[in-house]
Amino acid sequence: MKMVHLAKDAHRVGRYLEARADAPGSALHQTLLGAYLARKSNWLFLVAALILFAVAWPTLPFQLQVSAALLPIVSGLSVLPVALAWQEPRIGWGVSAATAAVVSVVFDPMPDWHWHLQVPHIIVLLVLTFFMYVRRPVAEALGAWAATCMLFYWCAEPGTGGGWVAGLSAMLVVSMLLRLVLASRSRLAEQEEVTDLERARRAVLEERTRIARDLHDIVAHRMSLVVVQAQTARYRVPGLAPAALAEFDGIATSAREALGEVRSLLGVLRLEDQRAEHAPAPGLEAIDDMIEGTRAAGISVDYLPVPGGAHVAEATALAAYRIVQESIANATRHAQGSAITVALTTDGDQLNVRIENGPAVSTADLGGPGLGHGIPGMVERAHAAGGSLVATPRPDGGFAVRAVLPVAGPAH
Repeated sequence: MKMVHLAKDAHRVGRYLEARADAPGSALHQTLLGAYLARKSNWLFLVAALILFAVAWPTLPFQLQVSAALLPIVSGLSVLPVALAWQEPRIGWGVSAATAAVVSVVFDPMPDWHWHLQVPHIIVLLVLTFFMYVRRPVAEALGAWAATCMLFYWCAEPGTGGGWVAGLSAMLVVSMLLRLVLASRSRLAEQEEVTDLERARRAVLEERTRIARDLHDIVAHRMSLVVVQAQTARYRVPGLAPAALAEFDGIATSAREALGEVRSLLGVLRLEDQRAEHAPAPGLEAIDDMIEGTRAAGISVDYLPVPGGAHVAEATALAAYRIVQESIANATRHAQGSAITVALTTDGDQLNVRIENGPAVSTADLGGPGLGHGIPGMVERAHAAGGSLVATPRPDGGFAVRAVLPVAGPAH
């Protein structure tokens, strides 16, 4: 996507320059300057370049035999490229190295100066070479190392060229090691991010699998009832015609086949290290036992059960149980010592589930870093049952979970 935007920008710049032939390069220069100044790191190198230029211009006549008219040009080409050290080290190094080669051939050093380069130029060339080592591809870094070694061997004070070559080589080795360390840290960070993402995805998938297993257990139970009703119809309903009996037998056969397929699907959905659960799915009556167990653990729970006589579908009851279970677990882990309110009420064809807890009384948080898939799991369960769920922090620092579930179960 970035390459597409860059291509479009380049195309627009090209058309603009063609339309403004009377002012060649002016818009392009402004664009490049704006992009350069947009990076804060470039300002530091720009200031350093101006300072070195202010030093190189007046000191150049004391080190090299350069005419007064050429002083600003030679000084500028020697030190100003350091401004590109971060943005474009290849261009900056190329200009500085080419200037060093020309200056060493064209201009002679002063009698008391034994270098073919001035001091600011040496500093700039070393800085740009270092950034070539660390910011450019390895092939370009090696090329810069070879060219810079030749320049310093030629331009340095007689007898010291070998030492400079050794120093540049040592800097190359250190830079390559630094690149390896930074690259390995970057790959490690990327791998950790991928691992965390995969772990979170797996947790969500496992939660969805558990939800699917619960719902399919309910379906299997219902299908078993259909089989039993179809097979016993001839004994429970007297006087059935032969055609009706054949129809009931066909229903029983189809239901048995469907039940076998559902059981096969349940076997696929179960985790490898998990045995089949033969106990019935928990419903609203199991919430009472859960509340009693929570109170026995010393946790204050204000419980409002569903009104007596209310008939709630098995899928809805299971979703309500799991939502209450997860909410109480979260409250006990993340809000130590706070009171919990659990309320189940009916409103027409809807079952309202509300769980709230106050702010933590203790500073201990037993939840750990976690993956944070408890709330998404509750949302998945509510949606699977045909309802909705909202979990939000309370103004007083506590937390509230509110779910609305259909009493009759998911719509078919």
